[in-house]
Amino acid sequence: MEQNQCVVFTRWTVQIVRGTPWFVDVVELRLFESFTKSSAVHVTLKAGHAPPNTRKDKDNKITLKLLKTETKGLKSRRSWTKRRNSDSCESVTFVDDGGEEVPMEIVARIQRACSQLEAFEFGKRFRKQWVVPVLQ
Repeated sequence: MEQNQCVVFTRWTVQIVRGTPWFVDVVELRLFESFTKSSAVHVTLKAGHAPPNTRKDKDNKITLKLLKTETKGLKSRRSWTKRRNSDSCESVTFVDDGGEEVPMEIVARIQRACSQLEAFEFGKRFRKQWVVPVLQ
């Protein structure tokens, strides 16, 4: 099979409560640039457990800013997906209850070329089976 796609896995972190790191994992499925100027990017984001004391409602939802788009009300361990014809995801920002934006830092980034079928399976497994670690 032709390896015409690239899978990029990035783990982001921010320290919010008492120095305990909190993680957000992002998977990008990128088409290699062909005849167009920009390649299509399919981004899937999955957050760990929402940090305590960040939301007062019972659902414990969080807000993240990704690719200049806000993902409001994202529940922990749920995925959010966006398809764009743009650059890769180079920043993720946590938005707290007061509306203050806290930039997140990259812990790890791995990328590799793959076929279309492999990229589809990786994205499917990430959405349904991937678990983001929680440190306490």
